[in-house]
Amino acid sequence: MLNKLLEKCLRGLPKTSEFSQFARDTLPVRCSPIDEPDLTILAWLDHEEKLFRRHEHLRIARHLNDAIKAKDDADVEGFLSFSKSISQARMSRMGHSLEHHLGAIFTKNKLRFSKGKITERKSKPDFLFPSIKDYKNQAFPVVKLTMLASKSSLKDRWRQMTKEADRIPQKHLFTLQPSISLAQTEEIRHQEVQLVLPRPIHDTFKLEQKPFLLDLRGFINLIKLRENLN
Repeated sequence: MLNKLLEKCLRGLPKTSEFSQFARDTLPVRCSPIDEPDLTILAWLDHEEKLFRRHEHLRIARHLNDAIKAKDDADVEGFLSFSKSISQARMSRMGHSLEHHLGAIFTKNKLRFSKGKITERKSKPDFLFPSIKDYKNQAFPVVKLTMLASKSSLKDRWRQMTKEADRIPQKHLFTLQPSISLAQTEEIRHQEVQLVLPRPIHDTFKLEQKPFLLDLRGFINLIKLRENLN
């Protein structure tokens, strides 16, 4: 089944949404995005990473085989360019796949959301709950609105999400980044950002940091609670 998908796409990468869906459908271990959302998203991401590595190896093998058949083994620049495209695809894929898997978990939990819709200054928050229509409705209560940014790692890029969705004072940020420093935790809190991480990653943080972390199950429960506010 995997070989059929990869054979079809060896000349180019599959769409990230297609590959992420394939990873969810072929995960050999049963996971429940409703009962165990934190473990599920880590399992989906790990399985997709393994599939993607296999896809890379097949593409590289095909490229080298074609070069040998064409007696073009001296085309060093061509191979370097090909290798660079593989590396760039790997770097950009993680962020997209994380969004795809989060969206799948939210859908399984019957949450309403809008993904990548324009708010102010052409910014596009990764997820808006319950919808972009409600966000743009000035009569809709702010306390029922939630914004979630999705970043596999933090570094300095997390600051850009603080300028998105002006109506929502506190932002939520889902990340896979383990064990950030106390200083960075304080800076993130100072910017009114709530960190959301899969529960197993919480164990990489110091004891004094853990009270300020939210897991994915807790975030889902928060959205459901806000949906039911009068």
